[in-house]
Amino acid sequence: MAFRNRPADFLWLLLCGAGMVLMFAYFFDTSLFMSGSMIDIMLYVWGRRNSHARLNVLFLTVRAPYLPYVLAFVALVMGASLQDQFNGI
Repeated sequence: MAFRNRPADFLWLLLCGAGMVLMFAYFFDTSLFMSGSMIDIMLYVWGRRNSHARLNVLFLTVRAPYLPYVLAFVALVMGASLQDQFNGI
């Protein structure tokens, strides 16, 4: 539990992540909706903190640190742009 009883640290993560994503959006002219990137930031931190966890995604079993990359690959297969996912990762 990385941020249990430490709401200021979680807020700092969100603020730094939002600032980074907005900077990428400004310089690389990406979409204005950054919720997917913010979810990827939190998912990446969760995956690193719980590296022993195994998850089932569609028909694959992956370890938690690789989950953001697998979800980006699934989004690529479905025809989405990878730029928003990699902004968050």
